[in-house]
Amino acid sequence: DSLIANGHAQSTATKYAAAWDDFARFVRRCGVADPLACSSEIVLLYAARCFQRGLAVGTIQVRITGLAHRFKLEGVPDVTKSYRLKLLFKGASVARPSV
Repeated sequence: DSLIANGHAQSTATKYAAAWDDFARFVRRCGVADPLACSSEIVLLYAARCFQRGLAVGTIQVRITGLAHRFKLEGVPDVTKSYRLKLLFKGASVARPSV
């Protein structure tokens, strides 16, 4: 386990852990008890909420990558790979281009 844990830089691991904690709180507020059992629709809603909160598109992408990492580690389907999420990122980039 320590070799796997060291697979990312500490700063990346910290960002991924914070993203997972935030996502887990969001999922529970949506009425889903287990974040690992959520749908791609919940991930889409989470990304949209992050955008509405004013987070940069790049920050949201890092958070979603952190979620994908966790899903893969846990051996559950990676629900972050939806086409609608990809479109959300494109639309968010147009609505709020990075500088």
